[in-house]
Amino acid sequence: MDSAYKNLLTKQGYAFAGEHTAIKVCEWTRKAIRGQGQCYKGKFYGINTHQCVQMSPAINMCTMDCVYCWRERNETPFGDVIDDSETIIDKCISAHVDKLQGFKGYDKADPTKIKEMEKPKHFALSLTGEPTLYPRLPELIKGLHKRGISSFLVTNGQFPKCSND
Repeated sequence: MDSAYKNLLTKQGYAFAGEHTAIKVCEWTRKAIRGQGQCYKGKFYGINTHQCVQMSPAINMCTMDCVYCWRERNETPFGDVIDDSETIIDKCISAHVDKLQGFKGYDKADPTKIKEMEKPKHFALSLTGEPTLYPRLPELIKGLHKRGISSFLVTNGQFPKCSND
């Protein structure tokens, strides 16, 4: 991805956690911290919305050209650099926590949720791009689970076998 496009995504609220990995705090996370509800993952699966990191290990990498998609896409997924799965986890958590620091001074934020938001318990691999293109996806998911962090993979289903694991 060229630096101009990376800068554009950064201005849109994305935080990069590697060459092809990024997070963006979803609106439901912000609402949950303010006590204004939770997303469907909380309602259906019991996931604390304020402890959920929305990320992609393959930002804007997709081989489809859906007519409704507004995203620029990169069909050549990975160059020479493939982000390490453990580093992705650490950097995503750090970027997520950094993006939410402003809530510490916000009087309408729930103090318990403020403390808990710094210890994510869930990763939604659903931000943008096709996560199954990331060649170390099984490592990433296993690394999350080893840390006691659940994962939610959103895929277009085009690559059902992303590894031999």
